[in-house]
Amino acid sequence: MAPHSIGSGTISFGLVSIPIRLYTAASSANVAF
Repeated sequence: MAPHSIGSGTISFGLVSIPIRLYTAASSANVAF
C-alpha cells in the first residue's frame, strides 16, 4: 500500500507541474508581448 500511495502522489505532482510550467511560460510571453 505504501508504494502505491507514493506512485499516486508522484503522478499527481507531475501532472500539476506540467500545467504550472505552461501557465508560467504563457504569462511571461504575455508580459513580453
